[in-house]
Formats: sequence, structure tokens, C-alpha cells
Amino acid sequence: MEAKLRVLFDTNVYGLVAKTATPHQFVSLVESKGAIVCGSTIIRSEIRKISKDASIGGLKLRKIVLGIYDALVDDKRNYSISGLIESIATEYYKNYSGNHSWKEMENDFLIVATASLHQIDVVISNDEKTMISKNAVSAYRTINQKFELDTPKFIKLEEFERTI
Repeated sequence: MEAKLRVLFDTNVYGLVAKTATPHQFVSLVESKGAIVCGSTIIRSEIRKISKDASIGGLKLRKIVLGIYDALVDDKRNYSISGLIESIATEYYKNYSGNHSWKEMENDFLIVATASLHQIDVVISNDEKTMISKNAVSAYRTINQKFELDTPKFIKLEEFERTI
């Protein structure tokens, strides 16, 4: 039996999906392909920070995005941040040679540390300036190798939609 693909969508992906005409079709597609969608309490809290007043097509954006997240991420795969995840994220930052501050990178590093520790195969993100920048990916690989963790593959939403 083939193992199911374990994926994690970065916060920005949920917003991109919400802005399409058919977010429910995206959810159905992901479910029909059998991908196991994992999440993070960091991602859910970032989603909750969307303004209650923001709307799209007359509907509340925050409600749509939370709905997509909750439809895709099962409670047992909504991973919380442990001390070990915080330590790995800190190590990423120490090895990061980019020009963004810890404050700018912290959530991305926590999300990737979560994905690495929980053996998630693919992280889908369109965040090229921080999360999937060359400097950040290099730091993930260096530290994950040190701790004998697999580094997830990073792809953009469009590539995920083409390959699923």
C-alpha cells in the first residue's frame, strides 16, 4: 500500500484558496486525492488575526479561511509548538544568512520545524521572501541534517494543484 502524502499549507495558501471562486472545490480535490493535511497552531492563530471586517465577494474572509483550514486539518494533526520545535526554529535562525529579523522569521521557522519534526512530506507556500527563500531553505537543510530530520519539499500552490 502506498503511503499517503502528508502536506502542510502555509498561512498564505489558505488566503489564496479563499480568494478563488471555488474554495470548496479545492477542499474536495485535496480530500479526493487522499493527501493528509497537517496544520499548526501557529497557522491557525495567524488566520485568526485576519480582520473581522475583511470580506471577499460579500463574505467574511476570516470565516472562509478558517472554514477551509478546519475542513482540511483534523484536530489530531493541528500540531502545537513544543520546546523541541522552538529549539529547532532557533537553530534555523542561527544558521540563517538572510536579512530578515527573528520577529519576521519566527513563525515560518516554527512552522517548518513542526513540519520537519512531524515528518511532513511537503510544505506548500508562496512566501518566496521568507519561508521558501534560498537562505531559509539552506538553514532548514543544515539544521535538519544535524538533528537527523528529513527536510520537507517546498512547492508553491500552483505546482501542488498541477501535481495532485
